[in-house]
Amino acid sequence: MSYEGHHEDRAKVLGALGGTRGLLDSGLPSIVFLIAFNISHNLNKSATVAIVLSVLFAIARLVKRETLQHAISGVIGVAFCALLARHTGKAADFYLPGLIINLIYGTVYTIANIAGWPVLGLLLGPVLGENVAWRQNLARKRAYIRAGWLWVALFASRLLVQYPL
Repeated sequence: MSYEGHHEDRAKVLGALGGTRGLLDSGLPSIVFLIAFNISHNLNKSATVAIVLSVLFAIARLVKRETLQHAISGVIGVAFCALLARHTGKAADFYLPGLIINLIYGTVYTIANIAGWPVLGLLLGPVLGENVAWRQNLARKRAYIRAGWLWVALFASRLLVQYPL
């Protein structure tokens, strides 16, 4: 999908995800939990470190007067994962919600692609200002479906790798 508006569309999509900073805000606390647990073997300390890091990201956004949407959802997600792991007493359960989410997303993307209403088109259409007009452009629709299958493969590979771990 190469056309003149590619760079503007890319910026809109990245902005909808919170930008590079939003992606880091949501991913780094999980990595820090893993590193902290492997070093300390202490579930409570590792969960606390992940939550504190997530809260620090939210505070940094607040100080810079940036949107808090992605930081707050990151804090909530990390806190939920930490509470689940603390409740069960198993560090591996910190990642259980992620496994469930990957299973659900993979299933939804598969069904949507088979039905001819790819999730990527439904998400990106409004962001790009075309709503569902992309369905009339068969090449664009096929591109969304192909990209959707890549996402299905991503979710499946995450499950294949993360579940045994």
